[in-house]
Amino acid sequence: PFDVALVRMQGDTMKPVAERRGYTHVFNALSRISSEEGFGALYKGLAPNILRGMSMNVGMMACSDQAKEMMLTVTGDDPKAPGLTTRIGAACAGGFFAA
Repeated sequence: PFDVALVRMQGDTMKPVAERRGYTHVFNALSRISSEEGFGALYKGLAPNILRGMSMNVGMMACSDQAKEMMLTVTGDDPKAPGLTTRIGAACAGGFFAA
């Protein structure tokens, strides 16, 4: 619901003045969307948003796992107890390449 309100509020500023909805704050947007368009309107676009989040997490985990394997060979850490350098390096690489 908050994503819908955010997108609506940001898009509202791009419209001509006569077509603007004039949301004053987030809670105003949420209440007006639910009262004018129904409660279900707050959940428009939920499925694509969930799929985007899932694919981002899978990509980040795959990149992080691959980077961890590479870091283990560089640092010589034990795979069962990787050091801080290995874990931070793998997390940074996973976030960088998944973005």
